Amino acid sequence: MKCTLLGNCQTLALTKYIEFLEQDIDVMWVHLEAFQHWNLQCFAHMPIRTCTKDEVSIQRLRESDIIIYQPIKATTSPTFHPDKLKEYAPHAKFISISSLVYDKNDMSKWERMRTRAHRHNIDIPGHIIMKKIADQVVMHQPDHPSALYFFEVMREICKITGWDYYTDEQYQKIWEMKWPYG
Repeated sequence: MKCTLLGNCQTLALTKYIEFLEQDIDVMWVHLEAFQHWNLQCFAHMPIRTCTKDEVSIQRLRESDIIIYQPIKATTSPTFHPDKLKEYAPHAKFISISSLVYDKNDMSKWERMRTRAHRHNIDIPGHIIMKKIADQVVMHQPDHPSALYFFEVMREICKITGWDYYTDEQYQKIWEMKWPYG
């Protein structure tokens, strides 16, 4: 099964979290050419399969069974906005996730996440996950959550896809890594 993710650095981290499932999933992240300037140094010690050219990424999407994405405006990326993704892979299962921007001292960011999730009909809305776990999640900048957030997003991805969630042993091993943001 081929699974492709695209969006911000949070989807890059989720690509590795899918690899951690230790199931037969060929997973890859699309590093959008429009965002090649991103500094992804915190991921350097943990290699993640990545497409970096638009034509290679489009081919990968066409071959994908599952596409996990954060909605991107057509003005930001004419090549990788949701309508284009569905054009490339009409057979694929699509799972939309929020881009998490959270600051417990600025609830307007949470409200913007909620509004965006409703506007784009997000399958896995970050504001709902954060409502449950905000007091336990450490934020490294407003958009870099600790591992707990990724575990909860993965729990939702597994429910939607039917994949087996981590065993207690896998969970503990990954938790101890404190990856990617500590």
